[in-house]
Amino acid sequence: MEDILKRITGKTVLATNARDEPAIREWVKYHLMTGWDYLLIYDHLSKVPIHDLVKNDRVFTFRVNDPEPPIKHKLMKAAKNIVKKHHAKWFAYIDADEYIVFDGGIGAHTYLQRFDANVGQVLLHWHMFGSSGHVVQPSGGLVNNFTRAARELHTHVKTIVRVAAIRGMRSAHVWNVKEPYLSVNASGVVLPSPEPDIGPANPPRQAAWVNHYFVMSETVYRARKEDRPMDDAGRMRGKSSSEQIHSWFNDVEDLTLKNMWGHKLLQKD
Repeated sequence: MEDILKRITGKTVLATNARDEPAIREWVKYHLMTGWDYLLIYDHLSKVPIHDLVKNDRVFTFRVNDPEPPIKHKLMKAAKNIVKKHHAKWFAYIDADEYIVFDGGIGAHTYLQRFDANVGQVLLHWHMFGSSGHVVQPSGGLVNNFTRAARELHTHVKTIVRVAAIRGMRSAHVWNVKEPYLSVNASGVVLPSPEPDIGPANPPRQAAWVNHYFVMSETVYRARKEDRPMDDAGRMRGKSSSEQIHSWFNDVEDLTLKNMWGHKLLQKD
């Protein structure tokens, strides 16, 4: 594995941890299509090992057998150590229900080339997506089926960080970067040192963001969010009514990502 991981030197690397994610193959296909060079996936106790579902020499899977969360910070540190050891160029760690979107359908390389060498990390706001009325998970992935979303971007962010700039992990969302590296928003505006998970209030639509398919269908929400501990905090969420679940983030129809990539995601490999 160490010899194979040397391939990531100078590359863009995206990492996640996943456990029985219903759209993990789509997540992989989408992010490879949008220009990420390599993916690191930490498979936490999936009933069907992700290694058996995803066969691609640009995807590295690691089985994690820790019985229960919290595991997120441990896995983020493990991925950070890999990208630093092998001198990757850019790195992001997101969840398997999050899709990084570049405005206009451009790829990761084209997007990241716009940033000067003193930019240490780029903060991308969440765009929260709801159930789109689905009680049972439909076939065909997330992008084509879940198109109802919040009206505005969320204040919470995820980041793409320049590997050479990493000083440490601030939270599950944001890195600490070395001086004199800068933190910028997705359109390149320099930001003050960010709070742990939160960017500026009422963010406008920018050059990149993260589609966060937080709810999915009601049945999947209950299995992922209510029936198991949170992977970062290790605590259980409370139970919600069906009415509550379908009231979250279903404000407007947002076809941006579906129109850019939906038809390609439906094509057979």
